[in-house]
Parts: sequence; structure tokens; C-alpha cells
Amino acid sequence: MKGMAYTGWKYDIPEKFWPVVLYNFFDNPDEIRELGLRSVEPNVGHKSNDGRWPGYRSEDLNKIDVKLNQRIMTKILSCYWNLGNEQIFWNQCKMRFNLIPKLDKDKNNLKNRGWIHRDGIDPRNLHDPAITHATPSAELSGLIYLTPDIEKDTGTTLFDVKKDVTLEHHDTTIEARIPLFKGEPISDEKIKDAWERQRTAFIEKVKFENIYNSLVMYDANEFHCATNYYTSKDNRLTLGFFIGGIRAHQWPLQRVRDDKI
Repeated sequence: MKGMAYTGWKYDIPEKFWPVVLYNFFDNPDEIRELGLRSVEPNVGHKSNDGRWPGYRSEDLNKIDVKLNQRIMTKILSCYWNLGNEQIFWNQCKMRFNLIPKLDKDKNNLKNRGWIHRDGIDPRNLHDPAITHATPSAELSGLIYLTPDIEKDTGTTLFDVKKDVTLEHHDTTIEARIPLFKGEPISDEKIKDAWERQRTAFIEKVKFENIYNSLVMYDANEFHCATNYYTSKDNRLTLGFFIGGIRAHQWPLQRVRDDKI
């Protein structure tokens, strides 16, 4: 139809939340950063033994500081709803610190670039049509950047799927990204082949910069990736979250779309 904006979506269009950026999220970001670093120390944090994700993750913030977890949740949801006038409920919240070191000493090596995925779907199953079209377990995803003075282009990028692309025939990244995240040897050529093949299926649409103490969040149906894991000094530290089972009178994005023009 003439005049209709093309999105390319066939894999569950984001229907609940639009992307949000909020700068200066914490009043005391240095204290939160120190808490995060303590929570992902090698003898405290968790590393993925099966290669589902890179680096270290902390315990759920709810186990570390339940009051801080609740205050952050309230502030996150207030970006979409006026909580003074409307009650919002949720039954799932995973909020963890993530510490990811560079995966190669060369910033431009594709080993440092992120792999496109949707939250709540195991990357080992992304090629499975039944899983690819499934609803992610989370509804709202995002992170808060906690590394000061980090390099440019180390934030987060959102993507649309290209028209007429079938992901189960394009995503050959499993055999590349899993050994990479596990720290096993893998050639630059194999990474390059898998990474470039995946990228041919997507269109980049939004890029968030990694700005210290800024929040970015988006609908969990959004395909996205870390833009780059490379840092020359401190490792990439974030506070990531996945929120599901949200109950509200109306979804924010639906409220806006109901206003027909």
C-alpha cells in the first residue's frame, strides 16, 4: 500500500513498548557500578558453561538488594506509565549485572561484534521455526550502561528482519557463537562467515550509544545485539533486565496506535 511504512516484520511485531533512552538514570551511578563489580567477581559471578552468553553474570539483583531492585523496577515502568494514577503488576523480573570482556584484542575483529537475537529465546534454538515464532518469555527488556568513558559504538543495536527472509535458513551462528562465548578456539574465518551470513537477513534500524548511567529498553520482540564488546580499559559492565507477566489496563504502544490519524 502506498504510504505504508515497511518494517519487514514476520516474527511477531513489537506491540507493547517503543524503544526508550533515559540518561542519568541513577543519582549515584558510581556506587551502583561498585556493587555490580563486586557481584560479578570470578568467585561470585556466573559464567555460561554452555555458551549461551559471554562474560559473567551476577545473581539476581533481587537476591543482592531487594529494595534497590524494587526501586529500579518502579523507575523503569514509570517511563511508560504514570504509576501515581495506574497500578502495574508483573510476575517475572530478572535483573542482573553483566560483565563482558573484549573477545579479541583487535576492536575491528568480528569476534567482538554482537549476534542478533531476541531475549527469552535460547540462541541454540533460533533456527527452529517453532521457537523463532514463539513469544519470548519476557515482554520488556533493557539495560543500564555502567562503564564510564567507554569507546564509541559499544552500545546496543536494534534490527528489522528483511522482507521475504526465512531465518531458519539464514541463522548459522550457533556453531560459531557458542564456542566463542565458551572461550574455545575458533577461527576468524568461521566467525566472519557466520556473522556476515546472519547480517544479510536484517536491516539495522536503531543504534544506542553506550553512555555511562543511561538506560535503554525495548519490546522483548525486538531483534537486537550488542554493537561491540571491545574496550581498551574497563570491561563492559551493564545492569540488564527482563520483565514479563506484566498486567496493565493498556499497553503503551497500543495506546498510541489507537489514536488513528
